[in-house]
Amino acid sequence: MYVNIEFLDTEPMENVITALHYNIDKTIFIGFHDVVEAYKDRTQFFLNKYCDVETIKFVEVPENDLQAILAAISTEVNNEKKAGNTVFFDITGGEGLILMAFGMLAKDYNLPIHQFDVETDEMKEFKLGDAKLISQYDIKREHKVKLTLDSYIRMWGAQINRKPEDNKDKLPIHDKKYMEVVEELMLILDNCGADWNKFTAGMGRDFKAEGLDVDVTANPNEMYKWETFKEFLRKLNHAGAIYGYEAKDVQGGERVKFHYPSWDMKRTILKSGNIFELQVYQAKKKKEGSQDCDMGVKIDWDGNVNAGGVYNEIDVLGLNGNILTFVSCKGGNMDGNASLEPMYQIDAIASRFGGKYARKILATRERVKGVYAERAEAMKIKLECY
Repeated sequence: MYVNIEFLDTEPMENVITALHYNIDKTIFIGFHDVVEAYKDRTQFFLNKYCDVETIKFVEVPENDLQAILAAISTEVNNEKKAGNTVFFDITGGEGLILMAFGMLAKDYNLPIHQFDVETDEMKEFKLGDAKLISQYDIKREHKVKLTLDSYIRMWGAQINRKPEDNKDKLPIHDKKYMEVVEELMLILDNCGADWNKFTAGMGRDFKAEGLDVDVTANPNEMYKWETFKEFLRKLNHAGAIYGYEAKDVQGGERVKFHYPSWDMKRTILKSGNIFELQVYQAKKKKEGSQDCDMGVKIDWDGNVNAGGVYNEIDVLGLNGNILTFVSCKGGNMDGNASLEPMYQIDAIASRFGGKYARKILATRERVKGVYAERAEAMKIKLECY
């Protein structure tokens, strides 16, 4: 049996990264009481479900008593050696007295030490004497356990809500035909600039329809940039976002007719922020090569989507290697304090579900300037203007 002994950290990735790469039979966590209480269940769940670690044990030690820490780890090592098991020391995330204890005991027991760099996913190995390193055993996985957004969030004790009834407004981003039209809409968005929001708001307000068919008589004198607006509708029609567009003079104004190809496309157009979120989603998925990427992600804090409770929605969530990227999309005016609220929101959510390794991005249509840009830098939030 191969046994990994390590420090239980408050950064979940540091607790599981060895098991992602190696077939470990048993993991023994040495940790402080409060951390064990908070992280025991979620860590055990993840290692059992996603890494097939058969046995997991948690050993509590005092925070400021080196001798007690040494004694606790020594007991575990002796028990495993008596059972004929192979023991490794994992110091990923270790610090202070715990780190010192592992170093001292590695020498006493002639055991190898290894440590992962979470961001680069690279491992360093150390040995005192002739200890056989973990990489020299035939237990390295042929393929690292593949992380997904769902498993990563599970690692934090939370859960992504995928229930259809709670995701009725989720756009069909995996539908090829739909996304081809979206690509055309992005070009229209770039050409329209600020007029996109005004035109789509006008469609929802002045071209209101219960279903997918629109047939209204508009007064050009009351409409925003009427001739430009009609050109906008012609572009939507050409892109396939609407069909059958026509406008002709009638008594009292101009009669405009068209229909939406689907409810999804209608929502995509009428909710002004949707197309911008789709643009950012596409950028994160394509340009950065995310292994998993999604938009409109609902995260249930307590990990039980059937029990209700607190949840947050992330505009765009991407996973690259071991790192989650949280993106908040704001397509409106960024003057004054408009950028502060999304900054604080994404900072809080990323800290809760991504920890110190999380990347935070505020994506905007208008550039964030001055003290607000400085505030973003202080909060380690990257500003991206599209």
